[in-house]
Amino acid sequence: MKRVVLILIIAFLAFISVKAQNKEKPADFSSVEILPQFPGGQSNFTKYIYSSLKYPTDARKIKGKVIVSFIVEKDGSLSNIRVLKGLGGTYDKEAVRIIKESPIWQPAIQGDKAVRFAYTAPINFQ
Repeated sequence: MKRVVLILIIAFLAFISVKAQNKEKPADFSSVEILPQFPGGQSNFTKYIYSSLKYPTDARKIKGKVIVSFIVEKDGSLSNIRVLKGLGGTYDKEAVRIIKESPIWQPAIQGDKAVRFAYTAPINFQ
């Protein structure tokens, strides 16, 4: 019985190790030459957020901020979208929806190559 459990643990750890090696670790702002950019720049990103924002109608009107993080991939697509700090329920879902529907970004550049980049953004509900 102990051998079976040990074999399962080893197999699980090997699976996690192989899966982790398949994805490059995203870069941070201090290690890239050019940061990723929403089409048209930061001001267009802000306009996009506020034009896309649908205030949750099934919730009481709360003012606050949802902090989302995501990865800007080498091809400019967004992945690993998650809420770091939320307001709860429909507010968090709305913030994730806006980022998921975002157009393709310009990826971060390091040494003339596109690299993955971890990005964090606030979504304000006012």
